[in-house]
Amino acid sequence: MLRRRYGDCKDLSLLLSSLLNELGVSARPVLVHYTLGKHLEYLLPSPALFDHVVVEFSDEGRLHWVDATMILQGGGIQGRLIADFHSGLPLVSDGAALTQQPKREASFDQLEVQDTLILDTADNPLVLRVQTTAHGQFADTFRNQHANEGAEGFAELMKQQQSARFDISKMLEQPKFEDDRTANLWRMVELYEVPSLPPAEGPKVIFKLPPSMVLSALQLPDSGARSKPFAIPNRLKIKHATEIRCKGATRKPPINRTHKQNGVEFQLEAKYRSNMRTFTTSVETSTDSIPAEAIKDYREMLAHVIKRYTFSFSLPAGVANTYREIDFFKLPQVGRPKVKEFRKLESSLIPLAPKGQTIRAHPKRLAREIDPIIKDEPEWINEMDEKDPQEHTSLLVLIGLALTFIAAFALALYVFTR
Repeated sequence: MLRRRYGDCKDLSLLLSSLLNELGVSARPVLVHYTLGKHLEYLLPSPALFDHVVVEFSDEGRLHWVDATMILQGGGIQGRLIADFHSGLPLVSDGAALTQQPKREASFDQLEVQDTLILDTADNPLVLRVQTTAHGQFADTFRNQHANEGAEGFAELMKQQQSARFDISKMLEQPKFEDDRTANLWRMVELYEVPSLPPAEGPKVIFKLPPSMVLSALQLPDSGARSKPFAIPNRLKIKHATEIRCKGATRKPPINRTHKQNGVEFQLEAKYRSNMRTFTTSVETSTDSIPAEAIKDYREMLAHVIKRYTFSFSLPAGVANTYREIDFFKLPQVGRPKVKEFRKLESSLIPLAPKGQTIRAHPKRLAREIDPIIKDEPEWINEMDEKDPQEHTSLLVLIGLALTFIAAFALALYVFTR
């Protein structure tokens, strides 16, 4: 195998076991099956009951399983991803009985995606930013894709994935990422240009939000009757938020929906704020299968979620929206931003002028128009006036002249009285 530089799960597991034993770490190959693991002890012995091989080793008196075919994994000994095989047959010279898969620390494979779309109804291109935070198997997947495809191929792959939701016209920046292999955390940001919206036929433009990626996270079962459980990914967390920055959008009551059944929970939160719409969908699983008798209800819940978790809304036509923060192309933050960071908004907005146009930047007015990611608008935004920047300048000049006159008069009065 070392000479050919190639091997399957049997070759790789045997090689890894041999290397670990040479290093003084007790290790052995274990035969497993991807789907029959929990049922092996009830079946008659047969070589056909196994379709994969992993390695069992001991570290500080604690047993671990590792899949030698999975490369570039992160998370260390405790955090490495491995399928739920439940049980397996160790390969030892004197024979052995089935052994249970060692328990791992409870962890979820998590994926968080935040889309930010600067929506324009004045025939200007739209700007789409995609921020991704991935843990567990999702981080492993991104890491392997980048290693296999290279920087350019990976960028093209990400563009293709985003094109499944939005009509991407071009990539504005190469994807920027940070890979924390120890924590098995992958953070990434992408930036794209989306073609302008179709011309409005009236005073309003209808924008339909593309379906959330959460809706395709779980497979929809067939409508036919089943006698066996339906397998689903266990310990899965996916959250997808889409923030639409759109001038002219008015406030409306928020929408919150929850659908939960048999260890699967969907949540939706829709916020309708001034000049902004935010739609957040999430799914979390705590089981690896749906019982046969509950599959019909599970299918109906999925179909209902797919139908109810899609949105469209109207906006005034002919309204330009050409502003974004200076650090708009930034990696997603780990944890919630501090409130004081929002206070810096006035100095963090820059104009994106369409070709042939000049835009005068006025930070306070922009802050109100953008209405950034502040959960509850503070009074300092609500109280900002609507005056033009030139009117502000004229007013400040008049105030300055008045203060100068008052100071000069007070000084003259003081000198005269002495």
